Amino acid sequence: MPHRHHEHPSARVSARTWWIASLFSVGSLCFALGPLPPVAVWLGDRNDSLVFVFGAICFTCAASLSFLQVVGEGQGSGVVGSDVAGSGVVGSGVVGSGSAVRRWWQPESSDWWADGIQLIGTLAFNVTTVMAMAVGWSARQENVRVWAPDMIGSVCFLLSSFVALSAAAAAGRQLRAADTGWWIAVLNLCGSAAFGLAAIAALVIPASGGLAAPRMDNLGTSIGGFFFLVASLLLVTEAKEAGS
Repeated sequence: MPHRHHEHPSARVSARTWWIASLFSVGSLCFALGPLPPVAVWLGDRNDSLVFVFGAICFTCAASLSFLQVVGEGQGSGVVGSDVAGSGVVGSGVVGSGSAVRRWWQPESSDWWADGIQLIGTLAFNVTTVMAMAVGWSARQENVRVWAPDMIGSVCFLLSSFVALSAAAAAGRQLRAADTGWWIAVLNLCGSAAFGLAAIAALVIPASGGLAAPRMDNLGTSIGGFFFLVASLLLVTEAKEAGS
């Protein structure tokens, strides 16, 4: 899920933001389409599972670039902290010594928290999508190896979205139709909530061996993917405008 950062007006940053948004767009599309029954039937179980694996990899690549962008901005600007979703929340820690610890440890930055937590969530989704391809596990094994990392990833996405939106609210900004940053933050939170509901529904019931609510699992995943897709496309549009 893409976060809008406080960016330096350079073509290099705009290009990097474009890549972040594009990777999130592809990953979001995978999660939006993968659960749809016609797509699953057309691809088959294994290929449909690979769609989720690929989508999670795209998420992780985008989240890694986004986190590195936050670290680079804090190092280059001399200020630890930047703007989450255009919130204007700036941290107070000063960086100037080039210390690796200060570069990677930026607790004053809301961007750092949002993107760091998001990255952890994407790594959890990498685990759950790969593990989901295995067969022959008991309900307990599947809950530990597939459901647990899915829930961890969903919680991380919710926390990350909440940090981003809270930072914007703390800055005293009001939701405006023309404020792209606000819409990105709101769409991310909606998508994360949908992913969270899907994760809860994906718990395997030992008595039956089936999911708690398979339709809710598919619906939540698909809706969440579409929310993230729209947010990503908004960020792509911003990146193009910044680079023009």
